[in-house]
Amino acid sequence: MKSAKVLVALFLYGCFMVRECIQHDNNEPVKTALLQTWAEKLYFELWNCGEYITNRKSLQTKYNKESKLEARNGQILVANISSVIKSMMDKKQQSLKRILESVEQVAVSAHDDEPPGNDYKIRNSKPKKATPDTNILLNDLKENSHFYNTPVNTTYSSVHIPTYVYDRATEVIKAIKWSENLDATFKKNYETDPRLSWQYFGSTTGFMRQFPAMQWPEEPEDLYDCRMRPWYVEAAASPKDILILVDNSGSMMGQSKIIARHVINTLLDTLSVNDYVNVLVFSNVTNEVVPCFKGLLVQATLANIRELKLGVENIADPNNISDFSEALTRAFDTLETYRERNMGAMCNQAIMLVTDGVPENFYELFKSHNWKNGTMGMPVRVFTYLISRELPEIRDMQWMACANHGYFVHLSTVEEVREQVVHYLPVMARPLVLHQSHHPVIWTPLYADVTDPKMTDYLWEKEECHQQYNDTISYKKTKDKFFYPKNIAKREQDRKRKELDQNVNVNRQKKHNLITSLAMPAFDKKTEMTKVAHLLGVVGTDVPEADLREAMSPHILGVNNYAFIVTNNGFIVTHPDLRPVFGDILKPNYNSIDVTEVELVESDNNARVFDRSILTLRDYIINQTTGDREITVKYHYDNIRRATTAERHYYYSIVEGTPFTVVVALQEKHFGYRVKIPERFQTLNTTRTTLLDLFKDDEWRIHPDWLYCRYAYDDGDNTSFKTPEDELKHFLKRISKTDNSWNKWPPPRFYSESYDCTYIYILLLITCFL
Repeated sequence: MKSAKVLVALFLYGCFMVRECIQHDNNEPVKTALLQTWAEKLYFELWNCGEYITNRKSLQTKYNKESKLEARNGQILVANISSVIKSMMDKKQQSLKRILESVEQVAVSAHDDEPPGNDYKIRNSKPKKATPDTNILLNDLKENSHFYNTPVNTTYSSVHIPTYVYDRATEVIKAIKWSENLDATFKKNYETDPRLSWQYFGSTTGFMRQFPAMQWPEEPEDLYDCRMRPWYVEAAASPKDILILVDNSGSMMGQSKIIARHVINTLLDTLSVNDYVNVLVFSNVTNEVVPCFKGLLVQATLANIRELKLGVENIADPNNISDFSEALTRAFDTLETYRERNMGAMCNQAIMLVTDGVPENFYELFKSHNWKNGTMGMPVRVFTYLISRELPEIRDMQWMACANHGYFVHLSTVEEVREQVVHYLPVMARPLVLHQSHHPVIWTPLYADVTDPKMTDYLWEKEECHQQYNDTISYKKTKDKFFYPKNIAKREQDRKRKELDQNVNVNRQKKHNLITSLAMPAFDKKTEMTKVAHLLGVVGTDVPEADLREAMSPHILGVNNYAFIVTNNGFIVTHPDLRPVFGDILKPNYNSIDVTEVELVESDNNARVFDRSILTLRDYIINQTTGDREITVKYHYDNIRRATTAERHYYYSIVEGTPFTVVVALQEKHFGYRVKIPERFQTLNTTRTTLLDLFKDDEWRIHPDWLYCRYAYDDGDNTSFKTPEDELKHFLKRISKTDNSWNKWPPPRFYSESYDCTYIYILLLITCFL
């Protein structure tokens, strides 16, 4: 109320100043001295108003006299943050290796076991979708804040099986049976590192075993297949350049065209941002389905995949006779260009041929384009997808795939497409599996936990149609008034308001859990006379984006300073200005936001014409170097209501062993200092018995983004608190005790009672109140 009165008084004073300006003789220029007087008066009133509202003097007196200011050292800050994140990732990686060892050992021991009988039951995450009388009920599921408040059971795992995979198939049920032995490893990992998120094993047969057990949501329709997820795709096969050739001759009519479109869309769904792809349609001529991708391989981001799918949807009606030689030659030439110029993925290359038949095996073409160094050194694999209801002559199609180290698939119905198409992944993984000595660890870019990109595309298209529907109804009601400039401006303003009216923190937590994942491929190490490259699947665990934000110590960075993480592709993993959701819908390119799109340089360039300074910074970041640069940037504040410019000093450092780089952005001119904690408070030994006395009243609150202390396990009532303030009081009470392990600071972590406490937060808090 007092603040409101002060603002009213300031407003009236401003009106008085304006009236004084108006009454001034307009014919006589305003003198500099008079302007200076007005500026000083306004400055004085604004300063007093701000001092009163912020209670600045009272806050200053609360800091102990021994507290001093010290300059923030950006290089030390970014190095410390990188070290913290590396330690966190190392723990996840150790847990992952334990799962991997268990998978490979158990698979070998169970290799010769008979498949379980019909009386064998499994803990299915989708009991209503499973074969009747084959499931064990998931009992004692309790909401757990550590797993996004999902009801889980942390004593065992459950199995998710895709809708189109038969859960009693021999290979599927056999692998489900032996993978039950992973539960002991899952539980041990969770006890060792209670901050560990979901743990899982995705099998090449299609099922996924995840810990802890949970019941899969029934809405929306379950489209989840672990073999289509980024963590599986990136770990199962190395980065790759893919050219998809789709036959559009006159014979590809009706059902054949529908199946071909599903094959292409499924192939596109199995790609990640480390892959490069294009789709060519051919009959008597060969063209790209997206004209602006002519002669290119584009990075397989969600936005590019969406464009390719739209291009496939708009392929013209089949006609003419296909010229396979021209299509194959163009594909080989494009891949050779990228290979020689070190562009694209710079790893594996493959051609996917989708057709209803070939006139010959094109031996001479393959000999001249792919076998220049012999059949053992061919650079491109060829995969063939034959579409036909009848059993055609398949010899040439099979030969083309086998002679070029690929795989042949015969498809006759839409239903079998998703299951058959993914067979190319184990083939691409063969070189890696044959070595067996090296299990690469991959880190995915940011993505939504279980949300299927196809569902996101559908919802986004639905939102656009809804907007068009509203505009149509508005036009019918207003007729010509619809095109009045003021009405056009109002509609545009409403759309912008809808887009901007998003709280950043809430935006991230709406409905979608944003994560990055660590994953490793699991190999079949069964010793046989003939060496076989068999991929068992992929093991993985998640790192929530919220954990990464927390690890970047916002309390140390200070106001208007921040840190963010960028991948080696230049994409943002976490950033204060990352807004991946519009309403409740993920934006089409939410996980491929480039650093140049969030750090806006102060320049006169047109949109999408990036300044050389930010491009140079981006190059240093994606090349994973360590250093610093200063750039003048534009930024918004006050919930995107205002904007200004500032000179920021960017410090960047790699997170060793990962594709991530941490960047710290400091405004050193105005926000380059922080409070230094007096040395005598470093141990809290002199004050711990009186800590609770400092927090008796109710005139204090905890910053919503800061963590002081919390239990790492969620045990319901014993570790849940109504407010963050109650949680802090609980831990301060424990700190005050001198008869237990909390007598030493920071307190140790136990398996039975695990907790996380931020030492610096506590020290700063106590220093402020003493």
